[in-house]
Amino acid sequence: MGAELLILRMCQFGVKFPHPHKFLLHYLKSLRDWMSGDVWARYPIARTSWALLQDLYHDPHVLDTDPSVTALACIQLALETFGIQVPFVGEWRGGEGDTWYKVIQEKATKEKLWEVMTRSMEVYNKEAELLDSITV
Repeated sequence: MGAELLILRMCQFGVKFPHPHKFLLHYLKSLRDWMSGDVWARYPIARTSWALLQDLYHDPHVLDTDPSVTALACIQLALETFGIQVPFVGEWRGGEGDTWYKVIQEKATKEKLWEVMTRSMEVYNKEAELLDSITV
C-alpha cells in the first residue's frame, strides 16, 4: 500500500490521460475503408501500427505528445515500413498536395509526425544497445 501511494505522489496523482489507442483504432478503420481490400489483407498495417504504439510506451514522452498525432505517426511508420502509398492523396481540395493524415487530423504536421516516428525508432535502438550489452 505504501509503494502505491508513493508512486501516486510522484505522479502528482495525475494518472488519467487520453490514450492514443482510441485514436489509432478510429484512424485505422478510416484508412481501411480508404484503401483497397487487397492491400489491407496483404500487409499487416493495423497489427504493425498497434505494435509500434505499444512499444512507444517505453518512451516517457508518449505522455506529453498529442495522442492523435502519436497514433497517426505509428500508422505512417507502418505504411513506410511496407512501402505503401495511401491512394488519392493530394486529389481532394483540388490537388493542393495535402497528405492523408491532414484529411484525418488537420493539426497534424509532417514535423510532428516525424518527431514521434524518430522517438519510436530510438526505442528500438535503445533495446538493441541493451541486448548487445547483455550478450557481450
